Amino acid sequence: MSLHDDINQTLRRELETLTGVIGIRPDTLALRALESFGGEVAEAHIRYGCTEHFKSMARRLLANRFDPDGEENDVHQGDMFAGYLQERYPLPKSGDAEPIYKLREALTPDELDWNIGQLRKSADARLRHADALQSYRDAKVLAA
Repeated sequence: MSLHDDINQTLRRELETLTGVIGIRPDTLALRALESFGGEVAEAHIRYGCTEHFKSMARRLLANRFDPDGEENDVHQGDMFAGYLQERYPLPKSGDAEPIYKLREALTPDELDWNIGQLRKSADARLRHADALQSYRDAKVLAA
């Protein structure tokens, strides 16, 4: 196993320990993983560089797991929406703020509305893309 894979597995283990936490941020996972490797004793510059890289890896892990188009998006099982809803959803963020992924049950109506809007915006963009590609295909067929 590569060092990269080992860090990813550590980030995943740390994520599993936070299942009951309402909001999870990449920097929380990064710091917990770094500490599991003894990072608290590292020189400040090394600790900073490691933390930033671990945060980047944690962002990818969380996005893959909880963003609507994430490759590992786990939809919540065992309820009437099984197969459609996920356990956590991103919260709106401003500027360079770290993303936060909040438990679905803890989302406010405004946070739910924001996520619904994001999903609809993504769906609309995909439909426009599909329409454009179909028009391209149709024009190509007509030209042939």
